[in-house]
Amino acid sequence: MTTSRKPDEGDRQRGRSLARLRRAAGMTQATLAQRMGLSTQQIGKYERGENRMSVSRYEVAMKILGQPSPETAGFAEEAVRFPSVQDARAELARLLARMKADLARCEELARSI
Repeated sequence: MTTSRKPDEGDRQRGRSLARLRRAAGMTQATLAQRMGLSTQQIGKYERGENRMSVSRYEVAMKILGQPSPETAGFAEEAVRFPSVQDARAELARLLARMKADLARCEELARSI
């Protein structure tokens, strides 16, 4: 069995996810590339969906970005379940609480100026 080496819609979706998570982590393409041992250009190609990314490389990127369960659905080599709605809500609540705490700190700093 042979597989196409051309990127497909799954590659483009994973690339968009990689870019979104990298930006959310406040990381540049150059920093992610350095930590993965790749070129900045290669990270850009992955994010734009121009090149296919192996499961293992995607998992490494997700670990670097602090994502414990990589979204590898769509890879032929591995089947992963999507998180439940409850998991998504819990993560959203955690992130909102963190944002509120950060905003409160910013307000304190602004008042002290």
